Amino acid sequence: MGLFNKANNFLANEDEVLLVGEQNDQKNEKTPSYETKNFHQNKLFAFTDFITKYKIHIFAIFELSGSFFTIKDSLGFDGKTISNFAISQEDLNSIFLHNHNISTVNKKDYDFLSKAFLNIKNLSEELSFCKIGTNYIMFCDCKISDKMLNDFQNIDNSNKLDYDLIYQKYSENQNSYIIKIDFEEAIETFICTNNPINNLSKNIFLNSIYTEICNRFMFWYSYPFYCKQNNDYTLTFFLPSQIDLPEELLLTHIIFNLKDILDNCAEIINIEVFKINKKEDIQTLFES
Repeated sequence: MGLFNKANNFLANEDEVLLVGEQNDQKNEKTPSYETKNFHQNKLFAFTDFITKYKIHIFAIFELSGSFFTIKDSLGFDGKTISNFAISQEDLNSIFLHNHNISTVNKKDYDFLSKAFLNIKNLSEELSFCKIGTNYIMFCDCKISDKMLNDFQNIDNSNKLDYDLIYQKYSENQNSYIIKIDFEEAIETFICTNNPINNLSKNIFLNSIYTEICNRFMFWYSYPFYCKQNNDYTLTFFLPSQIDLPEELLLTHIIFNLKDILDNCAEIINIEVFKINKKEDIQTLFES
C-alpha cells in the first residue's frame, strides 16, 4: 500500500525507469547509468524497509498535473505543504543541469523550493531530485544513488494482507483490535480551509493528503502489512494489544498524531473499533 507499493500504478504508462545517465552533449560521453528494469519484476522488500535502509525522513513522488508538479505520494509532509504545493514544470526542471536526471541542490539557491518547503521543520538544506519516467520526479532529503534507485524499483507492490500472520499476532494478543477510520470529511474540510491552488483539482490534494496519512500509519502501528488502504478515503488496520485499550484513549492518540497534517480538522475523523472474537472476523472486517 501507500507510497512505493503503488509505484507500478504511477508508471502504468511508463514501461521502465529512465536511465540515470544521459548523453553529455559537450563531451559526447555518457555519465554513469544503471540497467533499466520493469517495476513488476524482482520485488525485494517493503516501503518501510526502503525508508529505514536509507534513513529517509522526507520523501515524495511529484506528478505533472498540467503545467505544475504536485505531490502524488509522500511521507513526512505536513498538510499545509501538500495542499499548497504546485511548482511549475519550468521551475522544477531548472534544477536538472547538463541533462542529468539526478540533481542534489541547496534549497536556499532556489526561491521556489524555499517557499514550497517553508512549513517543513528541520528539513535538510540539501535536497535531491530524480526524474522517473516522463511525468514523475522522486524527491528526498538525502542523496539519491544508483543503489537507492535499484532498490526503489524492487519494492514489493503487492497489496495483500497476510491474514494468517495477523491471526498469529491476534492469538498472542487477545485484546487486539481492527480499526477503521474515515478521513474524507476531515481532509475535505482542511483543504477548503487552506485554499489550495485554484486552477488545480481539489481531488489532487485530497488524494495526496490521504496517501500521506496512510503511509504514516504503516510506521505508527506495529507492522506495515497490518494496514489496508481503501478506495473511499478510509483505512483499516490491525492493532495488536496485550491490554484492553479504552476507545477514547485510542482516538485521542490517533488525532494527536494527525495534527500536523490536518490541524484541528483531525478531530472530525470518523473511527470504528472492532474486537476480534474468532479467526474469520479478521478477513471479514478488513474486507467489509
